[in-house]
Amino acid sequence: MYARIARLLGRLAERPPARGWLGRVGALAQYHGVWGPGVRLLRNVPLRRKAWVAAAAVALLVLGLGQDVARHRMAAAASAQRASSMGHSLAALARLRHGAMDLVEVSVRVDAGQGDPREVVQALENEARLYGQVEPAVSDFVRDHVAVAHAWSTATSARQELQRQRAGGGVAKRASAPGATSAAVRAYADALTLTGGEGLAAWAPWLDQDPRATVLRDGLVRLGHELGVRLSQMESQAVRTSRADREVGAATGFLSAAHEVRTVQSLLRPAYDRALAQVPQHTGALDAAVRDLEARVQWMERGSGTRAPAEVAAKVVRADQAARAIEDIGWAALQEHLRARASEQWRGLAWAAALALVVLGLSAYVLLCIYKVLAGGLEHLCSQVAELGRGNLTIRPTGYGRDEIGEALNTLSRSAAQMSGLFEAVTQGVAAVSVPAGRGQGGRACARDAQRGEPQPKGHDRAARAHAPAAGQEP
Repeated sequence: MYARIARLLGRLAERPPARGWLGRVGALAQYHGVWGPGVRLLRNVPLRRKAWVAAAAVALLVLGLGQDVARHRMAAAASAQRASSMGHSLAALARLRHGAMDLVEVSVRVDAGQGDPREVVQALENEARLYGQVEPAVSDFVRDHVAVAHAWSTATSARQELQRQRAGGGVAKRASAPGATSAAVRAYADALTLTGGEGLAAWAPWLDQDPRATVLRDGLVRLGHELGVRLSQMESQAVRTSRADREVGAATGFLSAAHEVRTVQSLLRPAYDRALAQVPQHTGALDAAVRDLEARVQWMERGSGTRAPAEVAAKVVRADQAARAIEDIGWAALQEHLRARASEQWRGLAWAAALALVVLGLSAYVLLCIYKVLAGGLEHLCSQVAELGRGNLTIRPTGYGRDEIGEALNTLSRSAAQMSGLFEAVTQGVAAVSVPAGRGQGGRACARDAQRGEPQPKGHDRAARAHAPAAGQEP
């Protein structure tokens, strides 16, 4: 293809009308084809600038290819870091929700006359401690997601209402019981449950990029969350139910709630089995929690309507604790995995950056060595050719490599040696021819000196006798 283009341009340049810029383009492509412009441009550039051009081309190539890789790796590392940060916030929110559920349980029992008011105070103190841990953790989460922000605002308003009722209750003066009602506590817990659900939904796009994290979330965290919500509702219903209500419709309500728990278990059972394979170190604790949960649910299905409300509530509390254990193990395993994944991503990014720097360094080193070889070899070659031009045939340059420059230096050395030998042979031939000619001119000069009566050198006498005719012969 290149040869065809070159021939076409050459034919266009040979035509008479092809003058001006078209003729110049044809002449430019006549010898080098499509490489003509680059050759024409670079042959007038010093070698140092050519080296800089080559280095810039390599650097641009490496940076251009590495830009997408670096952007992808940085996005993956940032995504893993974001997923880990959001998981930390949601885990803190889950602990706060558990504290709110405990507050609901204690408040309902106290309102029903089945508990000690001091337990409510302890539950409120625990909730305040957990809220102090959650508030700074969810600030970024709330700012970036509108639905989570709205749910968190609702939960904050419910908590403020709870505190207002507690402060206006009058019985909290001795810190023996809260002034908050069960309805306010339940509204606060429901708002936290809604916030947790919205947070899990907002977390999904960041987490779905990691299959293992998705399995842990669906099989452990979501399972424990859904079971805990339903068991908490069942517990409140058991505590609020009077004997007459229990005899009429409580059994049906508890049975319906137990069926809901069974439905959640059946829906999330495959995800639980997959998650169990990911956390072999927690297999024993998870199996114990699931067995305990199964036993409590079976007990409620067999005849919770004929039991005392306190007994039913106690069983539900134990089941809720089993669900919390599943969720807590899921959060712990998930956070550990996300932190390890984020660290791995950042380490991979660091290794990639180090590798890119090493490649750039090696490229620069190779280009510099090539420049040194070319510049040094050409400089030495030019100096030796200059010596040869000045008539110095004693040069013997040596090429220390097998590249073109080394071969050129060795060829120059052989050429100089041959030229020196040729000139030496010519010089010896000229000297051999000039000696007899000099001897004949010397004999004629001696004869002229003898005729004049001038003394002759001794050596010249021997030369004259050698050339004199023998006795009885014609001279």
